[in-house]
Amino acid sequence: GQANFIYYPGPVIMRQSTPQPARQRGTIFLTLLYGLPVLLAMVGLAVDFGQYYLMKRQTQTAADAGAWGGALQRARGITKNGQLDIDLIKNAAITDVDLNGFTITADKVLIPPQATLPPSIPAWSNNFVQVIVTQEVPTFLLWIISSDFQKLTVTASAIAGAISVPGPGCFMTLGGKTLGNETLT
Repeated sequence: GQANFIYYPGPVIMRQSTPQPARQRGTIFLTLLYGLPVLLAMVGLAVDFGQYYLMKRQTQTAADAGAWGGALQRARGITKNGQLDIDLIKNAAITDVDLNGFTITADKVLIPPQATLPPSIPAWSNNFVQVIVTQEVPTFLLWIISSDFQKLTVTASAIAGAISVPGPGCFMTLGGKTLGNETLT
């Protein structure tokens, strides 16, 4: 048989492999040597920030549930010896926080006058429950930036029941949201 060739009417350029000078050898190794730890640190920080954000959301949800549960129990108005049953309110809040996977003690459930009035609760109301949840956050690299990332503390306040408000008034807020020109927190 005959071989079929395609004729190309141009110059043939051939490139020969030339040895690299000694100063360029090993640059890939050095790039990996210095670049890999930086890349791993960036990945580690990204994972830590994700873990921190997830833990913050879960902790805030638990605190919100505890404050809401305590406020609902307070709205029931159950009394013991003629006074509001504080232990019942605190136990309701502790139970709801526990159902969300966190543990708090009774001193982290605050009822006026121990609780400070948050800006989201109207000044005329003294009928709220405040819950503080503190949680350790397992991080690998965030402690290098700041030790604040190792301990997470969130606070939630809730009010429940019939309240007299001048004008129309029915609201529930468990986080900062912007509504028109007003910010609810």
